[in-house]
Amino acid sequence: MLASLKEKFLEIEASLCTAGQVDEALAIVEIGVPEIINDIKWLNGKVAHPNKWHSLRTVKRLSKKYSLKGVPAHLVLFTVFLYRCHDLGRFVEGCGLITSRGAVTVPIGYHNHGRAAVKILERLGVLILFDRLAQEAIRFAIVHHHDRYLRPLGANASKDLKVANFFAKVVRDWDMLGGLLNKTHKWLGNPEKKRAEMRQYGIGEEQGRIFPQSVLKDFVAFRPIGTSQIVGRKGLPRASWEAYMLSHLAWIFNISFRETLEILLESNVIEDYLEYFKKRLPKDQYELIRDAVNRFLEQEGFSHAF
Repeated sequence: MLASLKEKFLEIEASLCTAGQVDEALAIVEIGVPEIINDIKWLNGKVAHPNKWHSLRTVKRLSKKYSLKGVPAHLVLFTVFLYRCHDLGRFVEGCGLITSRGAVTVPIGYHNHGRAAVKILERLGVLILFDRLAQEAIRFAIVHHHDRYLRPLGANASKDLKVANFFAKVVRDWDMLGGLLNKTHKWLGNPEKKRAEMRQYGIGEEQGRIFPQSVLKDFVAFRPIGTSQIVGRKGLPRASWEAYMLSHLAWIFNISFRETLEILLESNVIEDYLEYFKKRLPKDQYELIRDAVNRFLEQEGFSHAF
């Protein structure tokens, strides 16, 4: 069963960090990110993902969707800091740069953009503002925020690892929630957005079916869909746009906290995907998807059914 985010938050020691540490870290990154973007533009002529630094207002709006009254405000702000920084490594994707006018040194070639983000924070001198446990939580949460799975912790996992793993789960939930709330309608019906995604990831057009079939097989088994099944590869048939959309709906199987799923249900995001599939797919494929969603919701204790 999904955990309660608020209950888990209240298990975290309030001494993990101070409001002053988080405020100072945010201030440094607030100045450092525009400098990094300008440096990359100067050397490379473009920035891979210029919108991957979310405004504080936007992230606070996201955090307010959760009922976190009673949770120490500085711990919530610490999570806001993590979320704002988790995709910084996207800036340097495909840049082929090693230095940028001496301001920041960022080794290129990370397969994990979370590791690149941590490197950027280290170069900006942000991590040293925090005590050891908070530093470990920052590194772990950002490095692992994009993993297909977070490995279950063993029975002998240390308290420190449990804290770091908790924040990784929160960042992942916020990351998936932000994407589903802000991009679902663009993915489902915006021709310009669809073309951009198709070009970037090598996705095919709408085909009126889920292709490849392995995507549907994973979905009905409640498995997150790996990008290797979706992203186009030279010499192989392109996945259908419908399969790409199903890979996004499959994010719900990676959710860690009950509140996140509640927000998605209240926002009709899951319903929007199901309506799209009902219109686009053969009846048998649509019903497999709908029934899997209903089984998943029932398993997690939700009476909501489609």
